[in-house]
Amino acid sequence: MFKYQSHLMTGRPDGAELQSIALRICHHAEAIARWPEVEVGTTIAGHNWLILMTLFLPRDKKHMQWNRRMFARMELSGYVYAPRARRALAELWNDPSVEEWWDPSDEQGCPSIIKEIRKLTEERTTSPRDHLREGMRDLKSLFSGLS
Repeated sequence: MFKYQSHLMTGRPDGAELQSIALRICHHAEAIARWPEVEVGTTIAGHNWLILMTLFLPRDKKHMQWNRRMFARMELSGYVYAPRARRALAELWNDPSVEEWWDPSDEQGCPSIIKEIRKLTEERTTSPRDHLREGMRDLKSLFSGLS
């Protein structure tokens, strides 16, 4: 993230360097996921870097499929991505099926428990019950007292 922001500040985004970093992160993530003695929940700690890394990976089939499997693994481990994040990735990859389930080759598809959790988060983010919750969603309540 630091490299990306510093490249933006200088006006010289170096895609090759950022892609190299993203590929190294892929290798580390795959090694952690395959480690036989990995603790339960270890991979879920990477839910933030996964989205950032996605921006810089090559858009070829191999990397996109790996990325989709990692997103599926995260959700199966217990971290459910927000609807906005799934929509953004669907647009980035130009594939609306991402909003339904990450891995199109997965014969079982999205597990029913994850569908229910997704439905709940969609409902809570799109239609808050009152103005206080809407303000919390938009962070309005945090900044209202500053002016």
